[in-house]
Amino acid sequence: MSEKTAGIIIKQSDFGEGHRMLWIFTEKFGIVKAVAHGAEKTKSKTGASTQFLSYCDFEFFDNGDVWNIKSVSPKDNFWPVQEDIKKLALCTYFADLIYYSLDLHNPDNNILRLFLNCLYACAYKNTDLTLIKLAFETKLMYFSGMLPSPAQCIVCGCEEKLCYFNKRSGGVSCKDCSSKNDVYIGEDAYKAHFLLVLCDMKKMFSYAIDPQVINKLSPIIESYTLSCIDRQINSLDYYKALI
Repeated sequence: MSEKTAGIIIKQSDFGEGHRMLWIFTEKFGIVKAVAHGAEKTKSKTGASTQFLSYCDFEFFDNGDVWNIKSVSPKDNFWPVQEDIKKLALCTYFADLIYYSLDLHNPDNNILRLFLNCLYACAYKNTDLTLIKLAFETKLMYFSGMLPSPAQCIVCGCEEKLCYFNKRSGGVSCKDCSSKNDVYIGEDAYKAHFLLVLCDMKKMFSYAIDPQVINKLSPIIESYTLSCIDRQINSLDYYKALI
């Protein structure tokens, strides 16, 4: 039986006689592992459409653990990202975070939309890469259930004087409830954090956020994200070496 769904390739490796193993983040099935037979061969009809970050309509044969690709219809290859080493490194980091955050066959269209929106911003908009990275990490943690809503203090539940970020829970706390596990971010950074967590993804990059605020929040959210993923991500190290 064949299945059809849109998806984006988040990981690939070549094997055998010109074949390509792909990990595809799909709308219907989450991340699936699939083979593009002969994709590495010169005359392959699927070679260009089965590369990293290709967003396509796929038709699969479900063969258990590893699916076979029957047909591919490209939607977007995000070529401006592919042609910029810094953008490519950043989007590789995003793909790695998704791969380590989700199990196979676990659909999450919020995270898929987040990834596509950030790829689009990297490819076609003049958006600061540090802001894109901060927004991706923030919303990924929120959609994954690892980042509480910043609307109230995680200790007392109040909605005022929220200017501390808790490094263990990812929640925010007020001045009266701050502890040794909290880092002071201030009112402006709190407002930006609140905005990035709860805003509509379509408007994610339409707000003016002070670069100093972005630079203050970025290492805090990165550190929290990596603590939740609990592994070293080489693509992040590579991206940071480029900036």
